[in-house]
Amino acid sequence: LTVDVSIVVNELAEDDKVFSVEVSLISPSSRIIIAPTSAQVIIIDDNNVTIGFEKQNYQVSKHLGRIPLKIQVLRGTLGRTVLLRVKTRDGSAIASANYISIDYHLPALNLSVYELTVNVSIVVNELAQDDKTFSVEVSLIYPSRRVIIAPTSAQVTIIDDSAIYLIPTKAAFVVRENQNQAVVCFVAAPVAAIPVNVTVVAMEDDVPSARSPQDFIASSVRLTIPPNTSPQSELCVAFTIIDNKVALEPNKTFSIKVLPSPKVVLLKPISHVLIVDDDAVSVNFTSSNYTSVGSGYTSVCVSKDVATTSNINVEMTLTSTNGSCTYGDFSPAVYSTVLVAGPAGVPACVTVPTFLWEGRSLFRMSITKVTTAGGIVKVGAPSSASVSVFNAGCLENEDISLCHYVLGTSLCQLRVYNQLCCCTCGVMC
Repeated sequence: LTVDVSIVVNELAEDDKVFSVEVSLISPSSRIIIAPTSAQVIIIDDNNVTIGFEKQNYQVSKHLGRIPLKIQVLRGTLGRTVLLRVKTRDGSAIASANYISIDYHLPALNLSVYELTVNVSIVVNELAQDDKTFSVEVSLIYPSRRVIIAPTSAQVTIIDDSAIYLIPTKAAFVVRENQNQAVVCFVAAPVAAIPVNVTVVAMEDDVPSARSPQDFIASSVRLTIPPNTSPQSELCVAFTIIDNKVALEPNKTFSIKVLPSPKVVLLKPISHVLIVDDDAVSVNFTSSNYTSVGSGYTSVCVSKDVATTSNINVEMTLTSTNGSCTYGDFSPAVYSTVLVAGPAGVPACVTVPTFLWEGRSLFRMSITKVTTAGGIVKVGAPSSASVSVFNAGCLENEDISLCHYVLGTSLCQLRVYNQLCCCTCGVMC
């Protein structure tokens, strides 16, 4: 005979279960023996359940201080109680330094509890570091062939969101043109645990005054902030300045820009360099002695030794010197001229009237004042010059005995002044 027993079918993942089927005589007989009187039936549970992390990769910002990870019944229906163990494992992140390790049993998963949350604490600090990783693993305390753990671990990446504040040491960096380079410095805070690189760029202003390559070289330089750099330590880069040897230029500026970097907060991304023109120009007479013969005018000239971008105003004073053969009183005279902007060596001249009364007149012209719109102007050598004017009717001779002159009138007579023969007349000779 065959006895059919129906088994209840469901999707619950359960332990295997046992029941028995017994047989007995309805009418007992001493000749009929029932043996065995029962048979045991084992119901093999063939429903599998998969338990694991909600996802295999998690990310957390360091300053959040905590990361929750979910463990769930991912497939199947759990018809039995399952106990799990969870623990962390170091990667590039180190327990206690970057996160707080865990190793403990979780509350039970069962038909009514199908999700658990594991919280891992993250160590918060202000050190700028690389991103770091660690893993969290889950396992069955009591293994079961019907419960599968997959995935068995999840990786956590700690996103380092600590920033270094990069601050220029000056609002504007001032450099003299003949220094040939501009040094730009920064300080960084707080301390970084890893090298951090930023790019610093020298560029023309939006409205340019300094031009590249005439005044400076536009370029980019990498600035490295070393680990454990003190906030009091200056970090510097240098850019090339062009000394064009042109004086009296206006001061010029160009911009210094720090390009964005993931680890750096720029409190002032753009600063400036001021180039101060320190090319000096020297103004001097073109000769130390100017000579003319007879009455009229004598030209006295000045020049500059380097090119300029601005005009130079020159003031000169003419004075009489001892030993001049003059008639009457002499008042010092002031003359002015302008050395115009442009190349060196182009003279500017004034004309000095030469009215003579006696033989030769000796004067001295001196540069007494130079002015310009800006820059450095010096008075060079010669800074003074003699102006000698000879009367055509007088003789200059070392031998005084040869001093003679026939003017054609008895009113004129010869006189001697400082080894000069001069005629003295009632009217101008």
